[in-house]
Amino acid sequence: MKNRKWFVALLCAAWLGQGMTVFAEEEPMTVIRAYTGEGAKELFEIVAERKDELESVFRSVSGIISYTAVHTEEGGFTVTVCKNPAGISESVRLAREWVAKRAGHLKLSDPQIIEGFSLIHFTEQ
Repeated sequence: MKNRKWFVALLCAAWLGQGMTVFAEEEPMTVIRAYTGEGAKELFEIVAERKDELESVFRSVSGIISYTAVHTEEGGFTVTVCKNPAGISESVRLAREWVAKRAGHLKLSDPQIIEGFSLIHFTEQ
């Protein structure tokens, strides 16, 4: 059941756009950070309240292609796509710092992190 949730999450992330790009020369990467358990719902309430601030943080990531935060019944997950592994590493670091600063008072478990090279990425044209 847990794997099915991730599959659905990946499909949802892919369907957010309308156009399709298949990457050939670059090998962009995607990272999903899923937050569940104690404090996860509260974290995504904070995310909703501070959307502009969070957007500013992630727009600063070198090679950022897209960032999405999704609120779920259990908490939420984020999907970041960058042009290279360095951008992914930077986004994970910034996310960790942002969560610690804005939601450090919550008893959050570490997020489950899934990352890999993107084969197809959908964007609006």
